[in-house]
Amino acid sequence: MSLDSQRIYGGFKQHALCACGCVGSAHYVRWIGDTFKGTRCDGDHGGHKFKEVQDILKNCSIELEQLNMEYEENHDANIEDIARDAAKKLANELDKPIVLEDTGLFFEAYDGFPGALPKFVYSTLGYKGIFKLLEGEKRDAYFKTAAAYCEPGSEPVLFEGIMKGVITNEVHNLDKDEMPYDRIFIPEKKTKTLSDMNLEEKNSFSQRAEAFRKFGEYITDKLDNSK
Repeated sequence: MSLDSQRIYGGFKQHALCACGCVGSAHYVRWIGDTFKGTRCDGDHGGHKFKEVQDILKNCSIELEQLNMEYEENHDANIEDIARDAAKKLANELDKPIVLEDTGLFFEAYDGFPGALPKFVYSTLGYKGIFKLLEGEKRDAYFKTAAAYCEPGSEPVLFEGIMKGVITNEVHNLDKDEMPYDRIFIPEKKTKTLSDMNLEEKNSFSQRAEAFRKFGEYITDKLDNSK
C-alpha cells in the first residue's frame, strides 16, 4: 500500500493507570494528499505536546489535529520499547500507519528514575516530594523522547531526542498553563525554565523537537519517493 492511499495516525502518551501496563491517549493524524489532518480532542496537558509537534512539523507539509484513543503500554519496559511496541500494535490493529511518542524524565541522582513514569511521580509526590527526593543530591536531569513510526506489517522506525538540564529549587509560573516539569526544569546552557520560554524558543532545542524533526525528514523523504 503506497503512502498516498493511506492515513497516518499519531499518538502521544498520556497517563499510567495500572501496575501491569498503562493506558495512553493517542491522537490520530490522517494523511490526505500532501498534508496530515484530523480532529482535536482533550487531554495531553491541555494540548501542549500536540501544539509543540504541530509547530515542529509546520514546514513539513504536515497539518495535525487530534483524536482520542486509548491503548495499553507496558511501563516495565524502557521508553524506546514502549514506543516501538505501541506503534506496531496499533498499526496492525488499525491497519494504518501510525506515529506516536513516549517521553521520559531521568534524574541523574537516581539512575533512570522516574524514567517512563514522570506523570505518575508528579501526581503522587507533587513538587514538594520531587524537591525532597533531590535534597542534597545532584539536580542534573534529562528528558528523552522516543517517537516511533510504523506501517502495518512492518517494523517500527524510531526517532529520538534528548534535552539535558537541571531541576530547580523552586516552582516557576504556577499561574501559567504549562506542563508540570516545565516549571522546574532549566535546560543546559539556558538561564530560565521551560515555562519561561515561548513555543518557538522551546522548539528550537527540545528533545521532542529533535525527535519529530527527524520524523518529519523521514516522512517527507517517503512522500517524495512515493510520487
